[in-house]
Amino acid sequence: TAEFLLAFAKRNCKADGGGVSGGLPFHVARKAIDTVDQEGRQVKPNQKNGIKLEMFIFDIFAYAQNMKCFMVPRESEFSPVKNKPGQGKMDAPDIARADVSRYHLFLLKKAGLSIPKEQAPQQIEVTEENFNKDTTLKQFQALFVDGVPLFVLVLGETKVPTSSFSKLWKGSGPVSWCGDCNAALDVINKDLKTRSGGYRMLHLPVKRETYKGNPNHPYRVSALLGIKAVPTLFLWTKDGPLTNVTLGEQEAQDAKKVKKFFDFAFAYAAPQVEISANVSYDGENLQQLVAAYQANNEVKFPIVFA
Repeated sequence: TAEFLLAFAKRNCKADGGGVSGGLPFHVARKAIDTVDQEGRQVKPNQKNGIKLEMFIFDIFAYAQNMKCFMVPRESEFSPVKNKPGQGKMDAPDIARADVSRYHLFLLKKAGLSIPKEQAPQQIEVTEENFNKDTTLKQFQALFVDGVPLFVLVLGETKVPTSSFSKLWKGSGPVSWCGDCNAALDVINKDLKTRSGGYRMLHLPVKRETYKGNPNHPYRVSALLGIKAVPTLFLWTKDGPLTNVTLGEQEAQDAKKVKKFFDFAFAYAAPQVEISANVSYDGENLQQLVAAYQANNEVKFPIVFA
């Protein structure tokens, strides 16, 4: 019963040991912990400098007289929250919300909902001459509604239109006047080829003669872009760029950082789907709601079953 389980936990987790001799053990976790210097300024260490003592609930299992384990699908049961949202980190509220949307979408499909076919990757190029500081990014931003991840890539102008994305990697040598952009394009393309989901990427190529040495270039002074160098790769959302995950010229050439960027981006950009708490997650009730929904509505995101 719940009372037995609660009593068991209380008895064995007491500070004085309770049913466990000496209490549950401490585990050492080495962490990079912010400190202050002699003048009181915050210092962020670049390596692990401290020790954190942790207690794990799993250690109590050894004291149970009747222990059972249940294996469950991770995608329907587990999405941990350890980090703040908007930081570009997994195990955060924004990823957990996306995981719930994906799970609800799975349940609706199981109940008979027909989902529009996933769109293929799409590349859009806007030249410097056609870029409008008031409308271009807002129009691209509006494409977020279906949950497909959006990327903005600012790079040196290429020999072929960047909207013809596949043509940029044919082993024919450099395609851009920007050496860092050539290296980044190779890393980005190799990673995206491993992804099965669709995405949209807006390419903003810059000309050498208009960009180099020009502190007033539109993409440098843009409130949304504010680039410091090319290439720069942004993850875009319905609210604009998620600046904490932006990759600059060096990061965009690092395969590990690019993989981490896209891992987060594809996890973050789930379709907006919600089954409210007063609706049964499975069974005949949900099937009836799905049938009625499809009979009277065009299936498009966001989808809410209240």
